[in-house]
Amino acid sequence: MKQPNDMFVVEDAQPANDDAKQIVASGGQITTNQEERGQANNGAFYDLQLRVPGSQPKDVQTTQDLTVRQYFGPQTTDYKEIFKVSGNKIRLDDRKRSITFTPGIVRKL
Repeated sequence: MKQPNDMFVVEDAQPANDDAKQIVASGGQITTNQEERGQANNGAFYDLQLRVPGSQPKDVQTTQDLTVRQYFGPQTTDYKEIFKVSGNKIRLDDRKRSITFTPGIVRKL
């Protein structure tokens, strides 16, 4: 999806299992929660997961909600939330060396 320059996404990502909660508790997770982000020119979002070599394998599961805003005026409060994606599931399983993404439900607001 290619967006105009006035559209932004706000993320809310939360840990969904014990491995993810441990990473968050240790300060090892950085998210863009509640920060507006524009999409890349190709319409993609990028998620980067890093591990320390030799560390214990983890199965990190995250639930993510996204809200898309479109601005219509000069003030920072001049926007309308146009749709929301609720319940994306992101899983990084070190043992299987895989990352899976299960899309949530898209709702027009």
